[in-house]
Amino acid sequence: MEKSATHKQKKITDLFTVLPKDKNEDNSAQDIESCDIEDMAGKASTSKQSLPIVNKRKRQSLEGNEVENANKNWKEVLGSPPPIGTTKEERLKWLEFHKQKWAFQAKQRAEYQKSIKKRKRSNNDEDQVNWGITRNTNTSTLGGFLRRTQKKLLVTPWQIIQISPTNKPGLYRLWVLVDKDLHQLRLVVPRIFYVNTRKPKPDPEPGKKVSWKKSMKVLPRSRPIYNLYQYTVPEIQFQLYSQELLEDMSKPEIEGIYETQMSLEFRAILQLGCVCTVDPKAARNMADGADTFTLDQLEFKSIATQPYLKNLHEINYIFLYHHWSSNHQRALWGLFLNASKRAHIFVLDSVSSNQMPNMNTLYTQERDTAISVNGEDKIKFLPASIQFIVRFETNFQQVCRILQAAITTYKNEGHGTTIFIIQTALDKTTLVTQMPLLNDFPLINTYVQDIENLYSTLEWQKVGAKMMLRHYFKSQQIFELMSEQCRFFHAPIGNIPADPIIFGADLFFARHLQKNNFVLWCSPTEKPDLGGSENDDNRLLTDFEESTHCAANNAGTYSSVCIELEVENLAVNTLLQHHHIHDIDGTSNFVAFHIQQQTSIQDMATGDGMTSIIPNYDETILCNLAFKSLRSMVNTWLLDVSVYKNVFADYQIIHFYRWLRSSNSLLYDPALRRTLHTYMKKLFAQLLAEFKTLGSIIIFSNFNKIIVCTKKRTVSDALGYMEFVVQTIRNKEIFHSIEITFEQCWEYLIWLDVHNFGGVKGELPKDMQENTESTNDGNAEEEDDDEPEIIMNWNLMECLPKEAACRSSFTAIIAGYIHAIYQFMLEHELNTTERPKKRSSNLSQLSGQLGLGSLENTADFAKKLIKGDMSQKLFQIVQKIHKKLPEKILTIEEYPNLDLDDKDSKRINPALELIKSVCKVLSLDVEVVNEVYDLQTNMLKLIRIGSFSDLVEWKDPCISLILPEIICKVCNHTRDIDLCKDNFCVMEQDRYIWKCPLCKMDYDNEEIEFLLMDIVDRKSMAYILQDLQCRKCKEIKRENMNELCSCSGNFKTLISKSEIEKFMKICKSVAIKSNMKTLLEIIRNTKLLIDSK
Repeated sequence: MEKSATHKQKKITDLFTVLPKDKNEDNSAQDIESCDIEDMAGKASTSKQSLPIVNKRKRQSLEGNEVENANKNWKEVLGSPPPIGTTKEERLKWLEFHKQKWAFQAKQRAEYQKSIKKRKRSNNDEDQVNWGITRNTNTSTLGGFLRRTQKKLLVTPWQIIQISPTNKPGLYRLWVLVDKDLHQLRLVVPRIFYVNTRKPKPDPEPGKKVSWKKSMKVLPRSRPIYNLYQYTVPEIQFQLYSQELLEDMSKPEIEGIYETQMSLEFRAILQLGCVCTVDPKAARNMADGADTFTLDQLEFKSIATQPYLKNLHEINYIFLYHHWSSNHQRALWGLFLNASKRAHIFVLDSVSSNQMPNMNTLYTQERDTAISVNGEDKIKFLPASIQFIVRFETNFQQVCRILQAAITTYKNEGHGTTIFIIQTALDKTTLVTQMPLLNDFPLINTYVQDIENLYSTLEWQKVGAKMMLRHYFKSQQIFELMSEQCRFFHAPIGNIPADPIIFGADLFFARHLQKNNFVLWCSPTEKPDLGGSENDDNRLLTDFEESTHCAANNAGTYSSVCIELEVENLAVNTLLQHHHIHDIDGTSNFVAFHIQQQTSIQDMATGDGMTSIIPNYDETILCNLAFKSLRSMVNTWLLDVSVYKNVFADYQIIHFYRWLRSSNSLLYDPALRRTLHTYMKKLFAQLLAEFKTLGSIIIFSNFNKIIVCTKKRTVSDALGYMEFVVQTIRNKEIFHSIEITFEQCWEYLIWLDVHNFGGVKGELPKDMQENTESTNDGNAEEEDDDEPEIIMNWNLMECLPKEAACRSSFTAIIAGYIHAIYQFMLEHELNTTERPKKRSSNLSQLSGQLGLGSLENTADFAKKLIKGDMSQKLFQIVQKIHKKLPEKILTIEEYPNLDLDDKDSKRINPALELIKSVCKVLSLDVEVVNEVYDLQTNMLKLIRIGSFSDLVEWKDPCISLILPEIICKVCNHTRDIDLCKDNFCVMEQDRYIWKCPLCKMDYDNEEIEFLLMDIVDRKSMAYILQDLQCRKCKEIKRENMNELCSCSGNFKTLISKSEIEKFMKICKSVAIKSNMKTLLEIIRNTKLLIDSK
C-alpha cells in the first residue's frame, strides 16, 4: 500500500538521471545552454558592465637591511674606505669600493627626489581627503549622503555661532554654520600653561610622547627666562593635579607657572575667531563620521575667506523675552516663533488676572511705528502678522514647562537652521537649567534690560506687552549690529558678553601679544597672572592712587571772560606720542629710568647676563615691550577708522582708557596703567605750559577739564582768541590727536574750587551749544531773558542749617553781589580799556589784576557796595539769625558730609558760620580784602565774638573722598567724583546715588562700592606694609631689629594711625549714607577704627 500510494513523496533519483558528458560538444552551444534567459536574445556589445579585478602581488623582498640602510650614511653601511695604496690591486680595490659608495649615494638621491614629489602632490591636493575604500560611490543612498555631509564639513569653512561649555571639563559644544546647515559638534580644548624652571629638563626618549615642549616666549613684566616649557594636558587631568601645581610653585627651582588662569573658552575664541576650517592634514586621519574635534585640528580663517553671517535671510531665529518686577512677583514671557508665525505670551502674577490688550491690534500698531522710525528693511525678516497664544499663570515652573513644550513642537516641525535670540532678566545658565531644551539651539544674548519699576503701574500688563513688542521689532536690528561687531572682533556672536567693548579690547590685545610671542597674563581678578608671584608685588596697588591726582586750582575773582574747555583722547594721544614725550624739557622729573639697562660684554661672555634682572620697582621698563604692543593695537584701530571708516574701531578708541583702567578686563595690569598715566601727566603738564605761553591764565585743570581766563572783555573776542590758542596747540604733532571742545563760558567768575564757585554765565554761539549741556544742578538762579544767568554752586554752605533762612540768605547775598558788580561792569567798563598797573611778581598782585583790580571804577563801586548797602543788610540778617537760632546741633545722620571732628554731633553758631562763609567768598577778590575784613569785624561784634578768636578762622566744613577718573558707561564721560561734595548727588530710595552730568544717567552704586572696597583694602595693606622713618634724620629704617636709628633717633610710621582712622571714618560715612553694606562690613573688620560698632 505504501509503495502504490499516489501522494507519497518520490526520490529525486526517480525524477532526474545523470547523463554522460558529451566530449565533442561545441563551446558555443555550451555557452548558449548555460546563459540566462535574459541573454538568449543575444549579447550587446556595449552593455556589459565592467567588474573589478583584484590583482595580488607580493611585496618585493629587500636584500639585507635595505630599508634600514636607506636613511643611513654611506660610511655606516659600507664601512671605512680602504687606502688608495701604491700597487695596482690596492687601487682597484679602492676604486671598487667607491663605485659601491657612488651607487649607494645615487640611490639615496633618487629616493629623496621621489619623496619630495610625493610630498608636493599631497600638499597640492589639500582638499582631497583620504576616505579609505569606498564600496559604493552612489551618493543617493543614506551612506553616500552622510559621506558627502562629512566631506563638506571637512573642506568648507565654518561660521562659528557659539562655543558653549558642557558638564565635562574641557569639552565644549560647538555650533557652526556650514553653508546653510547648522551643525552641533564637540570641541576638546586642552589646558595650555607654561613652566619657567631653573633646571632644564632632560631630552625625552626617542619615540616617547611627552606633554611638554621647549618654548622661547616673552614672560609678563619682562620676567627672566631660565628654561621655559609649554605644557598641553587635558582639562580633567589639570584639575586632578592642580594641587600638585600649587605645591610646585613653592619649589626653589620653579620661577613661575603661567597662563593657568586663562579660561578655556577665551583660548578657543582667541585661536579660532568666528570663521575656521579643519586642518587638511588632520582631516585625512579622521574617522568617517567623526563629530569631535580638538583645538589643534582647527585653523583660524579671516572673514575674507568666508563672510560671517552675511545671509541672515537663510537663518530662522526665535526671540525669547522675559522681564519681571523688582520683587519677582510680576513677570512677562514672550516666545516669538518667526518661521511658524506664532507667539506664546505668558503673564505671571501672584493672582491670575487678564488685563492684556488685543495683541493683534497692538502688533500692527507697533509694526507700523517701527517701519516709520527705522524703515522696513529693519523688520523685513519679521512676519507681517502673527498668531498670539496668551496664557495666565501663577507658577514659574509651569511657565517653563509650557515653553519647553512649545519649543519641542517647533523643533518637530523641521524649520531648518534656527537660533535663539534671548532678552531675559535671568542669566543664561539659570535659563538653561530651567529649560534644558535650549541646549539644542545656539543662544545669542542681547543683554538689553528694561527698568526695574516698569511693572509698578496698575496697567502693567499693557505697558509690558507694548515694551515687549518694541524689543521684538528691534531684535533684527540688534542681531545685524552684533553680527557686524563680531566680524570686527573675529569672535562668535553667541560668546559676546554684556560689555563687548572690554571683551573686544582683550581679544585684540591678546592677539597682538601672541603675535609678538608673549605669554599672556589673563586673570579674572584685578591681579594679573604673574606665574604665582602676583601676590608678592603689592606696591603698585598700594601707592598708585595717591599719584593719580594731577589737578591745578587757582582761587580768585576773574572779571574777564573765562572759558571751560573739555579735553578728550588724552590717553590715546599720549600712547601714540609717548616716544616724543621724553624730549619735552622742563618736566623730566615725571619719568625716570626710561632706558632699559644693557647686559655688559663681560656678562655675556661669562653667562651672567641672566643675573642682571630689571628691578621690580621700575614698571616703566618692565612694561616696555607690552607697551609697544599696546601702541600697535591702537594704531590698527586708527587705521580702520581713517581708511575703512569703521565705527566699531572708533568705539574701541573712545573706550580705550576705560578698558585700560578697568580691573574687570582680562589683561588688566596696574603697571601698564601706571606707565601710561605717568606719560599722561608729563604730556598734560606740557599742554598747560602751552596755554600759559600763549597768554592764557589757568584757573582749574585736570585730565578732562581746563578752565581758562582769556583776559578779554567780550565773549566774541574771548572765543576768537581761544580758537586761535586751541588751533595753535593742535597743530603741534605731539598734541595732534587731543580733542579740545568748548563747554561753557563766564563773563564774571568767583572761583574757590571745583565745588565752590559762582558767576555770570556767558552765551556761546548756537553751533557750540549743540554739544554742550549746562552744569547747573538747580542751585543756579533762573533770571529773565534780559537778565544775566547767574550760576551758584557753593558746597561750603552745607554747614549752614536750613532753619532761620541761613542758606537762602547766603545765596541771596552772594547772588546780589555778583549781579550788582556785573551790571556796573556792563554799564561803565564794557567799552573801556583796562588800566595797566605796575607789574609785580607777587601772586596776590597778579590775582588782583585779573579781578576787579584791572577795572578801577568797578573796584571803587565794589568797595562802596560792601561798606554801604551790603553791610546794612548783613547786619540785619546776622542779628535776626542769631536771635532766632543762637545755636544748632549738627548730627552725622542729618549732615553726613560734614566734618564733625570725629564725633557724632557738633554744636555750631549759625550766625557765625554765615559770617565766615560770606566773608570767605567776598575775600577771594584781593582788591576788596580790607573792606571785607572790616565787615567781618563789625558782624562779629554783633554776636559778641572777637576778631582774633580761633572760631573765626574758616576751614572747609565738608569731608572729602575723591574717586579719580570715573567713566560713565553710557556716554563715556570721564570725571573725578568727590563722594562727599559732588553736585550731581541725589537721594533715591533712601540712599545717595551719583549721576553723570552729561547724560544724567546713574552711576552704578555697586561699582562705586567695589572701588571703595578696593581703596580700603589697599590703604590697609599700605598701612601694614609701610616703612619706618627716623624722627631726627628722616632716614628710612633698613635693619629690622634695631630699636633706634644710627643717629639715636626714634622711628615713626610714614602713615600715622590718625590719618588712616580719619580715612576709614569718611568711608564709613559714605557707606552709611549710600547703603553700602558690604563696604561697611569690611571697614568694621579692618579693626582700624576705635569705634567699630
